[in-house]
Amino acid sequence: MIEAASTKPYGFMPCYPGPGGGHCIPCDPHYLLRQLSKGRQQAPLVAIALAANSRRPAQITERALDLCWRPPPPPPASPASC
Repeated sequence: MIEAASTKPYGFMPCYPGPGGGHCIPCDPHYLLRQLSKGRQQAPLVAIALAANSRRPAQITERALDLCWRPPPPPPASPASC
């Protein structure tokens, strides 16, 4: 991906984010929406994506808690003795 992006003739800056990603996904859409609103433009898909991203930590936490508090499955049945 970096190699392909580096073929852009201007403004390329390589980025190698860590396992937590970078700042751009949670932050940059806010900047985009703000600039668009100044020109009375809208980007409904960006706003919907931001709302979905905002809900995701709570969804993951809820799922993890559900898994933690779920009773363990019963042990497998043993074969019949002869």
